[in-house]
Amino acid sequence: DLLVGHYIEDDIVHPTFITEHPEMMSPLAKYHRDAPGLTERFELFVAGKEICNAYTELNNPFVQRERFIAQMQQKSDGDDEAQGHDEGFCRALEHALPPTAGWGCGVDRLAMFLSDQHNIKEVLLFPAMRPDEGVGSAGYGTPEGVHSLNKLLAGQTFIGGAKPSAGDNKAFKEVKAGVPRETIATLPNVRNWMGLVGMYTSEVRDAWEA
Repeated sequence: DLLVGHYIEDDIVHPTFITEHPEMMSPLAKYHRDAPGLTERFELFVAGKEICNAYTELNNPFVQRERFIAQMQQKSDGDDEAQGHDEGFCRALEHALPPTAGWGCGVDRLAMFLSDQHNIKEVLLFPAMRPDEGVGSAGYGTPEGVHSLNKLLAGQTFIGGAKPSAGDNKAFKEVKAGVPRETIATLPNVRNWMGLVGMYTSEVRDAWEA
């Protein structure tokens, strides 16, 4: 991921698809049917920015459990981007998931391109601003914390309003590490926010100011 971000993403100008990511980079994407070690996934980049992320959903509970275990090992080795083990999600897959694919598109960012804007606040219909007091110690990786975050995000794109901050980065890591996917799926504001923040690389998120 670091190599792609350094050598490829920043040099992309014309619409470009990056395809067939390694399995270790895509723990929720299905393994490639023809190329071992790769996944059925693509990302669309325009002018150095990611516009879309899509993949075939991994619906094999046994492989998914193995992926989670490998991710936990990577997390213990210091990888902040590695996911935790979600046994509830694996058990849900055991009840069967039909062939499924999905894609996520940053509509706000797409609107920036179409309207030639350089600030996301220029394309938000309701750029409500709220103070981010206590964000640093809110503990959003807990059931109470993630529900509080869902209320905080009502009517706004990021925790502080229209602009991402270090608080978003910290909360993103907390939620990703401590909140099961099925819980996130029931909280629309958090779900959409996770998808948006997750489109940025870890290097970009770490550079966000407080």
